[in-house]
Amino acid sequence: MVDLLNLLLGGLHIFLVAIWIGGSFFSSHIFKPSLLKIPPKDRGTLLTAVGEKFTVYAQIAIVGLLATGIIRAWMLGYLTNDFIIISPILNVKILLVAGMIISGTVNGSVIKPRLFDLVAKSAKAPDNLHIQKRIHGLQSKQKINTYLTQALGIAVIFLAVSLRFGYIQI
Repeated sequence: MVDLLNLLLGGLHIFLVAIWIGGSFFSSHIFKPSLLKIPPKDRGTLLTAVGEKFTVYAQIAIVGLLATGIIRAWMLGYLTNDFIIISPILNVKILLVAGMIISGTVNGSVIKPRLFDLVAKSAKAPDNLHIQKRIHGLQSKQKINTYLTQALGIAVIFLAVSLRFGYIQI
């Protein structure tokens, strides 16, 4: 029964990774570039609608990943009943995931609201170069932050695969 539960939790964990990292990759490398093919006036509405929907799924995935990760670490003996982690490799994985969460939070809670405010101001004053420069600067920061989150996610995936297949020992 424990093996079945571990299998189910492991499968759910991988599915949630696919939602979070796969969704982020799809959004930044496929969806956003494709927006250039639709009229500019429609881009913001579509981007907002998709972004809001993805944010909900990403947040659910993050909570699920934390829960399944903690349960699996405890089941596999990497976590004591006092929540002391006895695996240096697991500590590295946790730090990478924390970096992903921080980077994603900065994007969603700091950069995105500022960007939305500037885009709204830009609509009222489309020729204001100062606003356009600020928008471009925030978009660059958002892109860098997104790529950082994705790079950390890829590192976590490779670390997990290396652990699973014995390339790295706990």
